[in-house]
Amino acid sequence: KVAYYDRTKDQISYALDFDNSNDYVAVGTGPTSVKTVEFWVNPNSTTTEFIDLNGSAYINVASGTVTGTGFTSPTIYVDGAVSSTVVANKWQHIAVTTGTGLNATALNFGKRSTSYFNGIMDEVALYSAALTAGQVATDYNNRRLAGTESSLVALYHFDEGQGTRAYDSSGNANHGTLTN
Repeated sequence: KVAYYDRTKDQISYALDFDNSNDYVAVGTGPTSVKTVEFWVNPNSTTTEFIDLNGSAYINVASGTVTGTGFTSPTIYVDGAVSSTVVANKWQHIAVTTGTGLNATALNFGKRSTSYFNGIMDEVALYSAALTAGQVATDYNNRRLAGTESSLVALYHFDEGQGTRAYDSSGNANHGTLTN
């Protein structure tokens, strides 16, 4: 975990720092019918893993281009606008939407198979609806979700600061376990 000053909350906050070696969050069986995945990320590289829903549906970046493999006709947003380009060493908001629901039967943050994320991740949210461009832009501008947003099925602030649990703040108890 890494502490940083969060200007939106005017306080010290936390995010998870992944070392590209063995750090990840294992949720296991998560929400069903996921149509939007969004999160904040500060990658150390432009080729790395982000989130794996079930072994065949995952979000990663290769040579600076974000992909939503296994998502049917995904729309990818970076910093609130339709784009799939990310850069290293900068905080960016990523959202991937699809009209076809995906089951998060083996949900991991920071790991896909034997490949790991290299960087810092925060504010992971999963929705049962495909967010509109306006909703994605609102989430980007708000920086932090309340946990009461419509169709929100999982939310991880990563603000625990200690321990091995990543709590789901949506109220749906899809808690994760930190592994390193």
